[in-house]
Amino acid sequence: MTTEPHPADAPDLSVVVPADAGPEALKASAASVLEQTLRHTEAVLVDPGRDSTTTRTAATLAERHPGRVRHVTAARGADLRDTGADQARGTWVTFLGPGERLQKDAGRNLLAAALDTGADLVAGTWTRLPAPGEKLPRGAEQAEPAWQRPLHTRTRTVGSLTDAPGLVVHDSLVTGFCVRRSLLAPDARPAVRHEEAPPSATSSSASAPPSPPAPSP
Repeated sequence: MTTEPHPADAPDLSVVVPADAGPEALKASAASVLEQTLRHTEAVLVDPGRDSTTTRTAATLAERHPGRVRHVTAARGADLRDTGADQARGTWVTFLGPGERLQKDAGRNLLAAALDTGADLVAGTWTRLPAPGEKLPRGAEQAEPAWQRPLHTRTRTVGSLTDAPGLVVHDSLVTGFCVRRSLLAPDARPAVRHEEAPPSATSSSASAPPSPPAPSP
């Protein structure tokens, strides 16, 4: 297990939020970070600088919540998630896609699983709000992929992703996971970096097993 210094004023978890889906989506994602039951959580809003309204929204959020929300401007052509990871201050980092939201207990559940197992990366279940007109199973309020439950039927610790190929095959590492920040550094060996943008979603939630998904705020 990798260890690293943790300054007393550093957050436990940084949530990287690409600011490329408009101001309303950005505000929804940031609000879900601010509402986390894991208090030492920061939102890193990564602004590509393409929309002045979104830029003003990101700046306003950072001004209203100093220490909890940070506004970062990405270089032209840079991957927004990698830029956010480079600016993150938390020991652990997770990522949201455009308009996605965390469940209020997501950070606490993911961090608890990481500390309990000593793992450098934790993946868990996630749900999303349904798209307009989308049909859900009877009694369900949120949508989730059909492959997810069989993949996360139990809590387990593996030494390599090759021991759990389903996590990669089913894109379980696109959302619903957190990773130790030291693995995201450009000089890490091996470095975990992004090569393509994640798929967009209306809204999503994440939690670590064995906790079931909870309604989004």
